[in-house]
Amino acid sequence: MSKLPDTICSAPFFKLELDNAFRFRPCCKFEGGYKVDEKFSFEDAWNSQGRKNLIKDFLDGKKPTQCRECWVEEELNVPSYRSHMLDVIPKSTIEQSLNDENIYPKSLDIKVSNLCNMKCRICGPGASSLIAKEYLKHGELGKEDYEFFKSKAEILTDVNISTIKSWLPSIERLEITGGESFINSQMYDLLELCVETDNAKHITFHTNTNGTIFSEKLNKIFKEFKSISIGFSIDDIGDRFEYQRDGGDWNKVKENLSNYQKLDLPKEFFINCTVSFLNIYYMPEFINWCNKNNWHMGFNILFLPPHNHIGNLPHRVKDKIIEKYEEFPELLTNEPHNIDKLPKLIDMMNLVEVVDNTLFNKAWNEIKKVDGRRNQKYSDSHPEFYKIIQEYIIEKI
Repeated sequence: MSKLPDTICSAPFFKLELDNAFRFRPCCKFEGGYKVDEKFSFEDAWNSQGRKNLIKDFLDGKKPTQCRECWVEEELNVPSYRSHMLDVIPKSTIEQSLNDENIYPKSLDIKVSNLCNMKCRICGPGASSLIAKEYLKHGELGKEDYEFFKSKAEILTDVNISTIKSWLPSIERLEITGGESFINSQMYDLLELCVETDNAKHITFHTNTNGTIFSEKLNKIFKEFKSISIGFSIDDIGDRFEYQRDGGDWNKVKENLSNYQKLDLPKEFFINCTVSFLNIYYMPEFINWCNKNNWHMGFNILFLPPHNHIGNLPHRVKDKIIEKYEEFPELLTNEPHNIDKLPKLIDMMNLVEVVDNTLFNKAWNEIKKVDGRRNQKYSDSHPEFYKIIQEYIIEKI
């Protein structure tokens, strides 16, 4: 039996991520980052005191506060990223590594750029160059910060490429995301490095894409890897998709999704849905679309910014959403294709005890502000939920 604490996580032992805010950290759920001596240095991050301290906390059985999102999910019996990592890299592998001083990452996750062809409502300037331009235009992002996000071109220096190249024999999973990774030349450079060094054959490559690109060149490279994992960042269908992910064409994305399903290679393709204030009401329709079109759908709950978190909706609005869900009893069961999605969304909504309308008002004002900038109307694409929101606002006047 393992002597490691039940609260252990394998991410800080074997994974390194560079996120859209230039933070090195163990995973995408971690709040904060490791300090590095030299800007963008992968080697400094891997050997940092912050990583060593985090590992010690886990070995001591502590539950680091920076891992709050996983602890919350586990309290609700929602599969957490921590549990996922233990499925991928179990306790036994951690134990075997404890006395080895020359451990290198098994999983490397790099956000190579904020270059993107869309302006998604759930996104920000760190992950979308178009949003960065929009923020700059409207005075919500300073010129210095705008250039800061653009400076990600400096990440893949000769030194960092050399470090990554030395790690490749140990790497089992390579994650490259953006921005929209499929329009970024640096992603192609890293994949070709894996192929040229004869390491691709033992690496699973993972990325997220908005589904707007279907590339024959990229598909050819994919065949060189052990397997390919792609999360398609899609949160809804039809007009609602095009509103929430501004710049996307739903018909084109549907065509691309169909083409990806036909690719003959070892693959795990899935819909990666982010659930927020914007789309929570329409989850039954989206789940049904995924089921009908043979897509496995997993979801992420948007925690930040907090006004978009579904737990911060007013009770009256939550009740209306639950009433809607009850019209889909087949999706309230624990059938395999549902993975208990709607019940867990209800649990997540009820997680927060809302005491006032501050965050609701902020969320709604943000929607109206961006609508004005983009000449859009939430009511056009989301009329049913818009009506519920307006009825609630009138009740409070």
